[in-house]
Amino acid sequence: MTCEFSNLRARLKEEYNRNRFGEDINKRIRSLSSQILRIQDLNTDNTKLGKLVEIYEKLFNTFNTSKKGQLIKRITSTEDEILSLILTKLIIPSNHFVKYLRAARKESLQQSLDQILPKFLTIYVHAIIVNSLPKTTEVTLFDFFTYITKVFIAFNFPINKFTKSIAKKYLCGAWNPDKFCKVKLNSFKESLEIFFSKFFGSIKNYRFYVKVNKIYSEFLENLDLERTDKRMIIIPTTVRKDYQGVQTIKLNKEYIIEPMGMYDQENFRDDGMVLFGRHPDSDFVFPEDKSFVDQVSMIMYNVNNNLYLIDCSERSYCGIKIEYGKNIAFKEGALMNLSKSMLFRIDKIEYEKITNHYNASDQINEYEIEDTRMHSTIYFSCLEGLYKDINFKISTKVKNSDQIKNFFSFGFGIEDQSPDIFIPRETGISHRHCEFRYDNENNWFLYDEKSTNGTFFLMKTYEELNSKVHSRVIQLFENNNPENFAVIMINRYTFSVRKFKEDTFNLG
Repeated sequence: MTCEFSNLRARLKEEYNRNRFGEDINKRIRSLSSQILRIQDLNTDNTKLGKLVEIYEKLFNTFNTSKKGQLIKRITSTEDEILSLILTKLIIPSNHFVKYLRAARKESLQQSLDQILPKFLTIYVHAIIVNSLPKTTEVTLFDFFTYITKVFIAFNFPINKFTKSIAKKYLCGAWNPDKFCKVKLNSFKESLEIFFSKFFGSIKNYRFYVKVNKIYSEFLENLDLERTDKRMIIIPTTVRKDYQGVQTIKLNKEYIIEPMGMYDQENFRDDGMVLFGRHPDSDFVFPEDKSFVDQVSMIMYNVNNNLYLIDCSERSYCGIKIEYGKNIAFKEGALMNLSKSMLFRIDKIEYEKITNHYNASDQINEYEIEDTRMHSTIYFSCLEGLYKDINFKISTKVKNSDQIKNFFSFGFGIEDQSPDIFIPRETGISHRHCEFRYDNENNWFLYDEKSTNGTFFLMKTYEELNSKVHSRVIQLFENNNPENFAVIMINRYTFSVRKFKEDTFNLG
């Protein structure tokens, strides 16, 4: 079915790219294309998926008609059938469905499904509340979630801290300290529609809000939480200059991350998260460069007096800078970026037992000691940069010697110091940029040698990067680390992050 859905979307894209029928109709065709992604996420049974294909085939047959009125009628019919399919799990009586749909279309007959669906859900939920509480003029935010739970379950979306923070933002105001704030029924329909449009509106919103919602529930909600009282500071330090789009992130500005989020910013939500991406509702909004930047690239969560990171990008990647004097262990599949210009992958690590034996003695006995160390060979390749598609090999074996070579340098070198892996200076690499080091327990580590432009260890493995799935949760600061300072890379931007020293935030 996945291939069939991809084919449907490709055919719809081809049709609206031809732009034969004007912008109003094109907008509705694009919206019908995006609904396919939404339906795929609903885990609909095969019978209904087959019905979906039939609905779209009828639409394709109408594209060749010369009568615009006939095409509009078929598009409207297709929208009604798709909406009914999407909302199957709500089990709405047919007479009510027709009534709500008519009301949702009342504003304009040229609306797309991206606009109709949030309106429909607003009318549906409002009707449930009014019928359940006929004499009530207001409802608390807490009670409100009782009435929308059924909607979110129907779309396989959890209601969590993130969902609640969005509802509070649009119904009561993000800065409202009252968790049980009340909403007047005669004035909240407009705010409710905005809330629903975030999760059920345009595909742009869908990819942002639903992705954050699901990642939060799957990974962040289950952290061993302690109520944090620490502020964090984040400072953009470099930007990617070749982006296509308007630059909104201000270099060297200090942004404060409060326990509930970025309190002083326009896009504040009191969920403790900081969102990075090109979606305008992100906390840090990157330029609108679709070829390189995702709607949401990274999630940062302020909890347990620490920051937890998830790389959820698909077009790029995120990494953490290795500070001078520090190291990080690596295994097969690890990725590392040097100077934001060269990306390397560890393809394979082989080990070979050393057969040396040594004679030893104590005051009573003589005995033989076997060397437990192992020789190791690393095969790695360049995925981005000057050496793209070139393979490399290093080995701890030293020719004509029993010794182990336990470090391998990267850089452009200086007069009497040649690196093991030469990389030209013009790439931004330092003369002695970083090293692979091998210890006595047969472990490999990546060290930075005080490079000018940094050595970054990626948050994703190659398998995660290639499969376009998000990373595991990464704890940014080490426990009991007095420095509490780090540099992260997101879409080739770098940010320095640190904790406020001797500073607490009054949670009340």
